[in-house]
Formats: sequence, C-alpha cells, structure tokens
Amino acid sequence: MFYEAIGQRNLDALMGLWACDEEVACVQPDGQQSSGIEAIRESWHAVFEASKMRLVSRNLANWQGAVMALFHNIETRISGEPPQPDGALILATHMFMLGAQGWRLVCRHTSYAANQSGEPPSASGGDHTLH
Repeated sequence: MFYEAIGQRNLDALMGLWACDEEVACVQPDGQQSSGIEAIRESWHAVFEASKMRLVSRNLANWQGAVMALFHNIETRISGEPPQPDGALILATHMFMLGAQGWRLVCRHTSYAANQSGEPPSASGGDHTLH
C-alpha cells in the first residue's frame, strides 16, 4: 500500500499508513529528516510537488514480532516521460508497530545504495562484529 500511495501521488493514503504520533520519523534519501506526523506530511508533499516519480520495490529481508515488524527493501526510482528508471537505487527500512489502529508505520529510513548494482552485499567475508 505504501508504494501504491506514492505511485498514485496520494498524500492522504500515504499518511494514513503512519501512526498518529509525534515520535514518528522519516529520513529521505538526501538525508532530510522529518520528525512528527505534520513534518512528514510536509516532506512528502514537497516530494510530490517536485516530481512525478514512483518507486518500485524489492524486499531484501523482513522480521515480524508480536508488536513490531521491519522491512528492508531496495527501491528503484522511476520518473520521466515515458517512465523509466533514473539510475538511483535506494535502500529503505520501514518499521511498523501494532497498536489500537492496527499496523502503522513509525519510521522510514532511506539512503542511496553504495552498491548501485541492485544486488545485496555478499554475505561472505568482511567483519561480522555486532556493534
């Protein structure tokens, strides 16, 4: 539903997915951070005003517990006429919490992918130290 709302440029549908809480947060790929539901609405309004882009998403991993769910996706930004990928790959993590209104988004954090191939980093090699 998140990506459908973006594709339709439907701000009300997009905001209906968020928890009505001042503790919600959204970090756009350019590093702009918005905290609180009104600031997030303003941020997405600016995105919709600036372009007619949409996002195509592929799930990389997800975890779900009794009251929290995390989804880690790689997004391809689609824009232009005719619509086509613009080359930007975005890593997105969405955190949902279960409350009285059902599952609601409480945090979206995105950044441009360093690995622009669209493939997840290799699990072999490297330091696996938890911090």
